[in-house]
Amino acid sequence: MKIGSWVITYSLNCIRQGPAHLGGRIWLFLLSMVSWLYSPLVRLRGLAYSLGWMPQRRLPVPVISVGNISLGGTGKTPLVERIARAVSEEKKRVAILIRGYRGSSEAETVVVSDGTRLLSRPAEAGDEAYLLAKRLPSVAVVSGKDRYRAGSLAITDLGAQSLVLDDGFQHRSLKRDLDIVSIDASEPFGYGHLFPRGLLREPLESLSRADVLVIIRAKADQDLEEIRGRLRRYNPRAALFVGERRPLSFMKMPEESQHRLEEIRGWKCVAFSGIANPPSFLALLSSLGAEVMRSFSFPDHHPYCLEELGEIVGWAKEAGVQALLTTEKDSVRLPEDLYPLPIPLFYLRMEIQLSQEKEFFSLVRGVGRTS
Repeated sequence: MKIGSWVITYSLNCIRQGPAHLGGRIWLFLLSMVSWLYSPLVRLRGLAYSLGWMPQRRLPVPVISVGNISLGGTGKTPLVERIARAVSEEKKRVAILIRGYRGSSEAETVVVSDGTRLLSRPAEAGDEAYLLAKRLPSVAVVSGKDRYRAGSLAITDLGAQSLVLDDGFQHRSLKRDLDIVSIDASEPFGYGHLFPRGLLREPLESLSRADVLVIIRAKADQDLEEIRGRLRRYNPRAALFVGERRPLSFMKMPEESQHRLEEIRGWKCVAFSGIANPPSFLALLSSLGAEVMRSFSFPDHHPYCLEELGEIVGWAKEAGVQALLTTEKDSVRLPEDLYPLPIPLFYLRMEIQLSQEKEFFSLVRGVGRTS
């Protein structure tokens, strides 16, 4: 593993599990010092927007923002997918605006999909942008750091009548008509510290800006009362919903043939992922009956190379496992010349299911009807 990847993984382990030794405590102290420097900058930026010192621009069509307050996988991208699909069912041309993180064209405005065909590869678009474009063939996807510019292009060139802003809670320079924040129930408050000591992108008081809060839980029996109560202290007015990550099927690579979830039950497997919260993926595989013999974890958005994948495949072959398992987001970052493989490779396809679907999508579609 590269030094940068090792530092990220080590830091996340210290934050999530606590330091196991003196070196870990020293490392967390150093991260705290960086957080102390970062915190006033974040607060000053937030104050500048709140007082109108920093400008906000509005686009001439409805904008729905989906974001989070912490780093990592809070279920926002599957939520963006469902929202875009729901608005497009209202016979509106929808475009998703996304930064295209880790794409080679991140700083530029790139049309990943025009709503009829894919126009960019994962390497240029970024994994999440490409995945959304692939899952939503009738929805345009435009990536770029400047979301106002991307939105203007989507409206003028692609005829967008409604925009969905992915990862937009901190992107305050663009006005929005509905601000949705997803909260991961397994790590709801970023361990109480701003990045890099914790996972918070801004102070928890910023939740007061949200119009809608969606708690995403991994298990149906998880008690959410403490999380609800704390969210209400920060924002008593927002509509509050609960969602769950629901596995749909396993997809075999590279042909992407669909397999039922039960088919993997009892199999000895090797799992690998480059996502923000690898433990949640492993827990889900175990709940589906897969026997994970070994797991390989990489930083979020990790660009895989053949050498490290060869190591994973080699270990799996020697152990005699029946399958390699990864996430859908990871699947689009695998090199095309990886195949064929001596062991079947599957990714897990997921969606977010909400407990009050009718009320939530009525709220979303209501914004779409304001244009």
